[in-house]
Parts: sequence; C-alpha cells; structure tokens
Amino acid sequence: MTAPIPATATATATWREQLSALRFLAAKVARVHGPTHPDAAIIAQVVNTLIDTPAVDMDTQAALSRRLDELTGGFHPWPGSCGSVHQLFTGLKAVAAALPKKSQS
Repeated sequence: MTAPIPATATATATWREQLSALRFLAAKVARVHGPTHPDAAIIAQVVNTLIDTPAVDMDTQAALSRRLDELTGGFHPWPGSCGSVHQLFTGLKAVAAALPKKSQS
C-alpha cells in the first residue's frame, strides 16, 4: 500500500502544471505586445524562473508571486487587451493564489 500524497505536494504539482501551460502564452504575449508593453517580456521571464524554482524554495516562490502581481498591476489586463492577455493574467492570478505568500520559517 502506498502512502497518500501530501496536500502540499498536490498543490505544488497543480500550480506547476498550470504555469507550464501558461509558459507558451506568456512568450506569445511578450512577442506580440512587447513593443508597447515592455513588462510583457519580464512577465515571461518570471514565469520561466518560477517554473524552474525548486519546490522547497518557498521564499523565492513568494517573491516571484509578488513580482507577477506588480508587473500585471494586480492581474488586471491592460486597457484594450486581447483575449490572450486576459487569459494569461487570469491564469497567473490563479497560480499566484496557490503560491506561498511569505516565508514558511
């Protein structure tokens, strides 16, 4: 009989899966909207960094979550944004909500 998967491991897998699905969208938004919204490229970089962050590094996860919140203006799409931007920001908001808010020390 195998031991149940801890809830934190399941939550980590879920936000990582969501973020992995958003990686392509973040790159697309950066490519298309980068000339008028330079933060789009930084958002894509933060997404990639967050995906590569070890599961146990909750301080970095929390810092990157705060950075995404700052870069997206609280996950509010830019005025006149296309559907891809709306989808990206909505997805990032869900991921950020699943991430630690501060150090677990």
